[in-house]
Amino acid sequence: MRFQISLFIGLIIPFLVHSQVASVRLTVHIPSLAENKNVYVAGSFNNWKASDSLYRMKKEDATTYSILLPVFRDVRYQYKYTLGKWDEVEVALTDSNIKNRTFISAGRKKKVKDTVMKWAVPKPVAQKNLTPQLLKINAMKDSVLNGLQPKLGEMLQLLKAFTINLLQDKPDTATEQRIVCEVNSHLKDVHVRLNDLFHKIFETLTPEQKQKILTTINTPGPDNDFINKLGAVFNNTMK
Repeated sequence: MRFQISLFIGLIIPFLVHSQVASVRLTVHIPSLAENKNVYVAGSFNNWKASDSLYRMKKEDATTYSILLPVFRDVRYQYKYTLGKWDEVEVALTDSNIKNRTFISAGRKKKVKDTVMKWAVPKPVAQKNLTPQLLKINAMKDSVLNGLQPKLGEMLQLLKAFTINLLQDKPDTATEQRIVCEVNSHLKDVHVRLNDLFHKIFETLTPEQKQKILTTINTPGPDNDFINKLGAVFNNTMK
């Protein structure tokens, strides 16, 4: 189980740097999909999360999907389309990997049209036996994340309203303040739930497991690698 603590970076950034906000509309034509499949875009704008609910694309018709991305202006971004997993990412007709797609968010509004030729087909993997401790942690995590889904949807709508307002010739200050207040309220609730989840998770750890994690994260290294280091040692400790 991996902990992604950057859940809301994509939501918070546009609120912090108003002058740099722009938007890019991605439209992609794809091979036909099963009804239970969703199309996502993953890239440098969301830390390459393959199934980020905030970057799930809207279905326009059977083979066309689109999404409006809030981004920084005049920045080069890389991205790919997925079906929610990296083993179901877009590939070439020969099944070979393709290079990352790119766009530069020049100007306040930009439109990009792409075509996916084929999706990778995941290979069957053997089911791993999970320890009772990890099963308990996964159950707690899933319960909290399921409860947060409606909240994420509400925050996504607020982000959309915030972006639309900023893209107007004369953004309305009162509208912006109202949206920011609502977002802050949602973030407080999310923080409380995640804080409670992390307390419960760490209460399941034995003293030996805590010491192993503590020793690893105290090992000198780049500060910006802390999240990856914590996720890796947590996974190894749970095995």
